[in-house]
Amino acid sequence: MGMLFVAPFTVWGYQNSPNNVVINSVLMLVVGVFIGGAANIISSAVTADLGKQPAVGNDVDGLATVAGIVDGTSSIGAALGQYLVAVVQTNLGWDWVFYSFIIMLVLTQLCLIPMIIKDVARMLQWAENRYHQNQYSRVIT
Repeated sequence: MGMLFVAPFTVWGYQNSPNNVVINSVLMLVVGVFIGGAANIISSAVTADLGKQPAVGNDVDGLATVAGIVDGTSSIGAALGQYLVAVVQTNLGWDWVFYSFIIMLVLTQLCLIPMIIKDVARMLQWAENRYHQNQYSRVIT
């Protein structure tokens, strides 16, 4: 979520960067790390979660199928995104291409908020249980 929080700012910075090859290269690297890194982490987490489903079980072929479906779906999304870049650029200009990237990144963040809240609550519950176990073991010993 941290990478996705920073990503819109990197896209905005890239949009407003001067026309310099070195600056362009560095900013493109930074944008790629924050967007591509977040995308890889999310797809890996989705694959891992789906791989834990009872229908997959311990079947290695089933897990490979799940990973293939996730990667294939994201490839279709990337292909459609390339088409949309051309449509948006032709009709609205390059500024709106970057604005649309920023909008999509913010929408991604909004979609992840319920999962983040659930995970943080689970981690807090685990920490509280661990704390109480440590307190209980100190009383006994």
